[in-house]
Parts: sequence; C-alpha cells; structure tokens
Amino acid sequence: MRLIERFPELEQALWRVARKALRHYPPIRGKGWISGKLSPDTLPEGKVITARNGIKVAIHPDGIYSGLYLFGEYEPVQSALYMNIVRSGDVVLDVGANFGWYSSLLGRAVGSSGKVYAFEPIEWIADLAENTVALNGLGSRVRLIRTGLGSTEGQFTVYTLPGATHGHASASNFGRADAKPHTCRITTLDSYIKATNPGTVAFMKLDIEGHEREVFRGAREFLGAHDAPIIGFEINAECLRDRQLSASAVAEPLREAGYVAFWSIGRRTALRASELEEGKNCDYLAAKERDIARVEEAIRRL
Repeated sequence: MRLIERFPELEQALWRVARKALRHYPPIRGKGWISGKLSPDTLPEGKVITARNGIKVAIHPDGIYSGLYLFGEYEPVQSALYMNIVRSGDVVLDVGANFGWYSSLLGRAVGSSGKVYAFEPIEWIADLAENTVALNGLGSRVRLIRTGLGSTEGQFTVYTLPGATHGHASASNFGRADAKPHTCRITTLDSYIKATNPGTVAFMKLDIEGHEREVFRGAREFLGAHDAPIIGFEINAECLRDRQLSASAVAEPLREAGYVAFWSIGRRTALRASELEEGKNCDYLAAKERDIARVEEAIRRL
C-alpha cells in the first residue's frame, strides 16, 4: 500500500505545498492533467480562496474546484472572453449558474448600473451560487432565480451523479440506477422576459449539460428580436448522445432566429466556425450580424 494511502493527511500536506508553487509558476500545458490527479477528498471543505482575477469562492470536496484550488483559475479563456464582451451597464443572463463563478464574474463586469439574472434550479447548488455572490459583495447586481429554463413551463427532473462533479447536473440520467433525481420548477425564457421586462440583454451564457436546445426552443421571440444577445453555450457530446441529438440540432433554433456567426472557444482563443463540430465537447459563441465586431474585438483582447 502506498504511503499516502495509509496516511491521507500526508497527501493533503503534499498538495498544499504543490499548490503554492503552482499558483506562482503555473505550467502553460498540463493543468487539466494535474487537476485530475488531485483527489476531491483532499480539498478543504469551506476554505475561501481568491482566484487570480480576484473572485472569491468557498471550495468543497468536489472536482469542479480543483483548478481553482491549485491554479486560482476556472475556465480561464471563457472567463476572460466573457469579461471582454460584457460592458458596464449591460443586462446579462447566466443560465446554469452552478456555484456562481460566472454570476459573480459577470456581476463585476456589468458594474453598479447593470444586472445579472442567474438561473439555477437545484436548491443546494443555488445555495452555493448565492454564497459565492455574497462573498464577492455582488448581491445587489446579481438576481438568483431558483428555476430552470426550457421549452415548457411546469416541473422537470434534474439528476446529479455520484462520482461526478455537481457541474455535471443534467436532465439526463444516462441510464444510471444511482442517479439522484431533483424535481425543479421550469419556465421558458420568453415567459420570464415578458413577466419581468429586464431590458435589453447584451449577453447570455448557458452551461446546462445538453439542455441548451430546449432553452432556445422556449425563447423564440426573445432570440428572434433584432437586439437579441450574444450567446456563450456549451456542447456536451455525451449528454447530446444520451438525448439522441446532434450539435447542429442545438444550433438550429439559433440559425432560425438569425444568428449567423459562431466561434469555437479553444485553450487560448476563439476561432470562427462555419459549423458546430459533432461528437466533441466544446464551448461556442453565437452572434447576429450587428454583434460580430464586438465579439471579434473581445477575442483580439485575449
């Protein structure tokens, strides 16, 4: 038996030492590999860390926090790109707020005159988001809505999976008997916008594990408007396969609504994409003609 298996506290101590070095001298490559070697159980429950960009997060024994703990980063290219797109005074939607990273990041970007509407339907995960927003003093800029978005109104089931990060909460259970169901409220984006009238939305981020197409289908009026937002969204190949959907099917409602430009987000930058790549996990940006220059400028500033 390995020494660190016999003495878990030794593993925690070794990672604490490594963390100090990694935060000062992070390697350009291999961050994902290194983060994957960190056992989530070694992450200190409730420890508040400050990321490189100044966002504060309370971490927990879950792999989603590994990069934050070791490197002080979380999805650094997406984070920087979205910050470059969003301007002071903007109204922004964060669909799938999770532990509140983007809600807080975007809350900082919109300034005191802007607003972030953050949707997170699972109560205990919404509590994490609320705590992150509060840690960063952004409660007046971020409105947390404990409701999901989709193509219908009523209720739907979201599953969390043992052994997976809570960032993988999904409307798919992948046929797993141990998937834990959470019954949540759901509405459409068209209904929410009509009921609340938040103003012109400049940017919308979605990370909802294969449910993006349903959100787009429930937002036809909102997305069809001439001032519809720039959108950042995820393609999760495994979730789409479980639903028997293609990446092009996810993009179809956007194209029908007048979105003409797409960019794939890579490890260092974003590149114009004529089509969404099938069978590959990737984050994308989508924009209408009037916002292409704004996106291109944001990419140049990376």
